[in-house]
Amino acid sequence: MSDLNACRHFKGMYPDDRPACAKGRDVLAWATRCNGGSTIGIGLRLPCTKQRGSTEKSLFDCPELDRKTQEEVDQQRAAMSAHMDRFVSALPKINDMKARMIAKGARTAKTTCPWCGEKSALRISVAIGVNNHARAQCESCGEGFIE
Repeated sequence: MSDLNACRHFKGMYPDDRPACAKGRDVLAWATRCNGGSTIGIGLRLPCTKQRGSTEKSLFDCPELDRKTQEEVDQQRAAMSAHMDRFVSALPKINDMKARMIAKGARTAKTTCPWCGEKSALRISVAIGVNNHARAQCESCGEGFIE
């Protein structure tokens, strides 16, 4: 979600096809009623996700709206940035391994995990002959990705 300043009760737009609220509110039904029966355009007009400074009017007022503090937002952004830096730093090694696998026609291989350093823990699978997309998953630290 682009707005990290969401309500702390908001659990996402589409878990089980319904915006979820930790307080048990059916946010989708509430927003749909307030939007004349339509779900079109409700994502940015929920009080849970409405960005600071937005001039867009919320569809309804939630009595339990509890936004994260700026400090919490900054901490969440810093943690996400550190995670992405760690993730992206491993991609060159994985892409190199993928290229060698494609050249050899190997569909699966194991190698040292670039995230945790565990030997033979990163399993890479490549869809050879389909779209050459890769899937990597470490059996030790659990990090991975699907291309």
